[in-house]
Amino acid sequence: MSSSSSQLGISGSPADRDIYAGRLAVVTGAASGMGRELVIQLAARGCGVAACDLDGPGIKETLARAKSVAQKDVILSSHVCDVADRVSVDGLPDAVATAHLADHLDFLFNNAGVHGEESFVNGDRERWERVFSVCWNAVYLPSRAFLPMLMAGRAGWLVNTSSLNGFFARHGDGAPCTAYSAAKFAVRGLTEALIEDFRTYAPSVRVATVLPGTVVTGLSSNSDRILGRRAEPDSAGGVGIRDHLKLLGVPTTDLAEGDLSKITSLLRDIFMMPAAQAVRQILAGVQEGRWRILVGEDAVEVDAQVRARPEEAYEPGGVNQVNVDLLRALVSLVVRADPERIRGLEGVFQVVIGRYDLVCRVSPDGIEIDRHGGDDGVSAIVEAEPDAFRRVLSGEEPIDQAMLDGRLRIAGDRHRFDALVKALRPEPIAT
Repeated sequence: MSSSSSQLGISGSPADRDIYAGRLAVVTGAASGMGRELVIQLAARGCGVAACDLDGPGIKETLARAKSVAQKDVILSSHVCDVADRVSVDGLPDAVATAHLADHLDFLFNNAGVHGEESFVNGDRERWERVFSVCWNAVYLPSRAFLPMLMAGRAGWLVNTSSLNGFFARHGDGAPCTAYSAAKFAVRGLTEALIEDFRTYAPSVRVATVLPGTVVTGLSSNSDRILGRRAEPDSAGGVGIRDHLKLLGVPTTDLAEGDLSKITSLLRDIFMMPAAQAVRQILAGVQEGRWRILVGEDAVEVDAQVRARPEEAYEPGGVNQVNVDLLRALVSLVVRADPERIRGLEGVFQVVIGRYDLVCRVSPDGIEIDRHGGDDGVSAIVEAEPDAFRRVLSGEEPIDQAMLDGRLRIAGDRHRFDALVKALRPEPIAT
């Protein structure tokens, strides 16, 4: 028996058996986003789930979706609860035990939280403290309440959702997020401290911290509801996106409002991971027995950069959550292609840039970028480092030079890719 399978309390390796089948999980923040996906995917794998959230209608919708894919005899229950309130949380274990006829719990996924970018200097103090309190207590209180049930089983798991901002405390230049980051650092600290605590005093329970990058969830709208603030204007029409791009160092002087709308979609589709995919990574990480689960390309990249040069991470122009070189290159493809010059270049390119595996579709209507699904017939496969890809697409560096250095490789129709690059107008020179 391997060491990880021994800690899981099952025979064989973790990969030999689905550790979720026939078990019981509690999921907080279950009304939307990753919480909803956790309930759905766990139910589909034969795991009973107690779904908890402050949003009653949202939980109802979650359970309806989960029941449609749940394995036979799986029990699903809903619990309207403010997991940041001790009185509300303290009654949860008895309610779950009654609903599931259970004397122990196998998994607690502390997923609930809110987002807030309040400044410590000029932000509203009451709202700052509310963001911190909700994000911290939504993990701390359920962990306290359910620990006896976790300890009562053979192999319990406490899985706490922190964030990329739990190890990197800003979004980028000019974009602090102190309340949220402070709370997520605290969540990560608690979770890591519990590794030794559980090993010493509760050896049947294991713990994992989840560190997601940017995931497509309902966190923003849910935060507005919970914190009692009015939702900000939708950026899909370009509201605020130009300033955001300027902060990232992306030239915008030649971009029209329609271009900004395309870029907003690009940011969502490429730089934000779908919740379903994020949850698959979380469940796989727990299955593999990992205590530190990075979710998304951006989380992996930022983690590597912060570790490699910690003293530079917070300097202006230092580490950004968004891979700016890749973003600038994709902006050039999506909005700077000459419609007349891309005619005749119709086709599909697979573009592997750093950790991002993308597909670029060229049609008479323009160029679309999406995550690569693995089922497209491609004209060429382009692999490159982000900086080299940006420099080639912006016209700063010849393709031959990047290929000679090994920073860009092309398999397939090289001439078609050359023509595509020539069809792009160069970025405006920054002033």
